[in-house]
Amino acid sequence: LLVSIYLHCLGAPMEASRVAVCTAYLLLCMFVCSCMMIVAHSRASAMSEYPPLPDCFHKLTPAWIDRGMKLCEVIVMSLIVLLVSVLFLRKDRLIIICRICSVTGSVFLIRALAIFLTAIPIPHQSFDCKDQGAFQGFSDFFRSAIILFFSGGLTINGAKMCGDYMFSGHTSIVTLECLFLLEYWPSKLNGIIFRVTLVLVNITATVFILLAREHYTVDVFIAVVICVITFRYYHALMKMPAQFSFIFPTFYIAEQQNGCESSKNTFHIFEWPISYPQWHSIVNSLNGNIVKKSL
Repeated sequence: LLVSIYLHCLGAPMEASRVAVCTAYLLLCMFVCSCMMIVAHSRASAMSEYPPLPDCFHKLTPAWIDRGMKLCEVIVMSLIVLLVSVLFLRKDRLIIICRICSVTGSVFLIRALAIFLTAIPIPHQSFDCKDQGAFQGFSDFFRSAIILFFSGGLTINGAKMCGDYMFSGHTSIVTLECLFLLEYWPSKLNGIIFRVTLVLVNITATVFILLAREHYTVDVFIAVVICVITFRYYHALMKMPAQFSFIFPTFYIAEQQNGCESSKNTFHIFEWPISYPQWHSIVNSLNGNIVKKSL
C-alpha cells in the first residue's frame, strides 16, 4: 500500500514524495497507538480490585503527581525545538525527516501492541479511573481517539489516560529525540560534554515520569531498550542493500532515490537555507562546505 502511494506521488518532487509517505506512516502509527490507548483506558482496572504493583522507585521516592509530567513535557518540547533547529540547518534534512518518521512510527506501533496485549494495574492510588466505562458505539470511540491523537498524548494538552502501561510513550519520545540529536548534531560540537548532557537530560525526564507515578519503572526501562535497539537496527540496515523491512515498512522508500540507492551515510554538511548572506559565515563554521540555497 505504501509503495502504491509512493508511486502515485511521483508527479511531485522525489524528495517531497518520500517525506510525504514517511510522514503518513508516522501519523498512521500514532493514530493506531491512540486507539489502543483508548482501549486500554476503557478496561483500566478499578483500584479497589487491583492495587498498584510493587515498584522499588515508587517506594523510595516522593510523588509529584502533577508537576512531574509537566516538567517532563517541558523537556520534550525543548528537545523538539533543538531537533527542528538542527534539521533546518542540515543539507540532508529531508532524508533525516524520513528516518525520524520511520523509526518513531515503528516504535509507537510496537507500543500500541504492547499496551493492547497486557492490562496492568494503575501505578498510584490517587488516580481516579473508575469512570472509564464502555464506549457508546464506534463513533464515541473514534471521537475519543481523534481528540487524544491531536492532543499528542501530552498532559499539558489535557490528555489523561489510564491503562497505557508496559511501555512509556513519553520516555520513548525523549529517548528518540536524544538519539537523533546525538546522531545528527554538528560533529564539531558533538563532544563529550554534549553527549553527557543529553544522557543526563534523558535520565532527568524519565525520573520526572516516575515521580509523577504515570508509569512503573519497568515501563521506562522497556521504552529505553526498545528505542535504542530500533534506532540502531534502522541505521545498521542502511549499510546493507536497500530492501523491505518488516519492522520498517517505509525503509525501502526512505533510502531510495529515483530507483537507485540513496546516500546511506549522511554527511555532516550544513547550510543556511534562506537567502540572508550574513548568516552563511556562521553556519559555515560548522563544516567546510556550505551550499547557498534560497527558498
